[in-house]
Amino acid sequence: MEHKELLKKFLQDVKDGKEPKYADYENVEKSLFEDVVEIAIDENFVKNASVTRSGRGGQNVLCFTNGVKITLPGLNYLEENKQ
Repeated sequence: MEHKELLKKFLQDVKDGKEPKYADYENVEKSLFEDVVEIAIDENFVKNASVTRSGRGGQNVLCFTNGVKITLPGLNYLEENKQ
């Protein structure tokens, strides 16, 4: 699965009221999930989520999606990227 595909699934799940976790997505590497959450935060598509990287090269990652909510830009992204 690619970043854009997972981003759309992640945002749709958040829109549906879920608090997506890495384990919710089969055949998705943990690093890809963390990257997508970080993209969603950086693009202001969601609020109340966080990704913290530490260690050499950011190898240690803490990813929290408890209480995550979709924002208007996130809703707009989903609308603009319907399949």
